[in-house]
Amino acid sequence: MSKKEKKLSKVALITGSAKRIGKEIAIYLHQQGYDIIVHYYQSDVEAKELTNSLNLLRQNSSISIKANLSRVEEIHILSNDSIKWKGQINLLINNASLFKLNLIGNTTDNEWETIFDSTAKGSYFLAQNLSQELSKSKGLIINILDTKYQSPRKGFSLYSMAKSVLAMQTKCFAIDLAPDVRVNGIALGHYKWPESKVYTSLEKSKVISNIPLKKSGTVSSLSKTIDYIIANEFLTGEIIHVDGGQSLNSFSI
Repeated sequence: MSKKEKKLSKVALITGSAKRIGKEIAIYLHQQGYDIIVHYYQSDVEAKELTNSLNLLRQNSSISIKANLSRVEEIHILSNDSIKWKGQINLLINNASLFKLNLIGNTTDNEWETIFDSTAKGSYFLAQNLSQELSKSKGLIINILDTKYQSPRKGFSLYSMAKSVLAMQTKCFAIDLAPDVRVNGIALGHYKWPESKVYTSLEKSKVISNIPLKKSGTVSSLSKTIDYIIANEFLTGEIIHVDGGQSLNSFSI
């Protein structure tokens, strides 16, 4: 790749992108020509493996940065290091979250911090820290939500609350950062089975049967939505449900 082409490459920071959905977003955007900042906290090995694989495909096209999104000082370091890498930020995708059971009566401060802060606090301060650079590049923020952010999820109050806050952040920042930065959200339905619980075949069948389209989301369904948001320059403050109709009923995993 020539020096001129390198200057034209856009830079995307994706939180929680060492594994699962974040990783798939990183790989897809890299295929579209973006240089990728892989954020991680505990998944050191996976983050390095992803970064190395992307750099093998295109030299100096990816770095990985470790940060605890519950710590404002670490969010500042992540923001500064992200900007310094290529001198610009074009796209911030707030994907990091922790899907973890918490029971009322037994919830601890640590659970609040790890579940709630990683989603709501990290996304807020990253948007704040990167707002100036995103304004310069006429950039974009995409927040990854859960399709059930509007309704309670039994046993997952902190996770549900955090995603609801992220939904409101989407609308607030769409106003506060306009007209130079667009902010939108993607509310995913069933996409991958959570790592926090092992589901039986019967449970899995029940989940799929309660999705109107009778299937799970795919990389393609997610990537097409990302493409649409990026391409539509008149779209901001919107949350697009990509859930096969799952948000139309009350059943959830």
